[in-house]
Amino acid sequence: ALLQENAQNIVEPLEALIDAEILRSDHEDREARFEFRHALLQRAAYESMVQSERRATHANIVKQLQHDSAAGPFVPELIAYHLTASAQFQEAIKTWLDAGTNAARRSAHIEAVEDLRRGLGLLNEISSPELRAKLELGLQGALIPSLISTQGPTSPALSECCQRGLALCREGETSPLVFAFLFGQFTFAMCRGRNEDAAPLAQLFLSVATDKSYASGRVIGHRLCGMTHINTGAALKAKEQLEQSLELY
Repeated sequence: ALLQENAQNIVEPLEALIDAEILRSDHEDREARFEFRHALLQRAAYESMVQSERRATHANIVKQLQHDSAAGPFVPELIAYHLTASAQFQEAIKTWLDAGTNAARRSAHIEAVEDLRRGLGLLNEISSPELRAKLELGLQGALIPSLISTQGPTSPALSECCQRGLALCREGETSPLVFAFLFGQFTFAMCRGRNEDAAPLAQLFLSVATDKSYASGRVIGHRLCGMTHINTGAALKAKEQLEQSLELY
């Protein structure tokens, strides 16, 4: 389908490569399958293609996979890989994000982190600062639950992710993801026993939720403030904040 050739015209030269011990075949389900005998042979063949030809081939593979996906779901990691190799970087980043969130939904959090970081690694290929920041914001936000699941709430990686996300939120229009980054950074500080860092984060969470008329955020914000007061032994202040949270709830 990719080469738009008759199957027999493709099989004959491949059979010659089997005789030359470059390929080997496996006839499963009555369908001939061919693969390189060694990864180095595959790499040599791949690198013998000029870059423009390689990219065009990967782009055509994407089109064929997307066409075939009408008959059933496709693996987003596969599409993302070929989009990356075809230098369609904006679409590749979006698809790595889809792959990461899809993996996290299946509780495959190690794979999710890997997919999302593949997307982050392509950001320098995006020339527009606004678009680059928007794409990074989505990737960093999607990382939070998988980092907590794989490395725990006290991991430096979680803190770095949330700090970067908050910096991105400050640079442009406030995104709803600001609440995810604030909550993640608050969780990091609390679990590390850093109440002096957690308290201003709780206040900021509540302040932003109030400014945005985000009712659920105010419920959470008062609860976070109450937790920080408990840690300092300010029982009356904690009681006041928790009662406000319950009343709003």
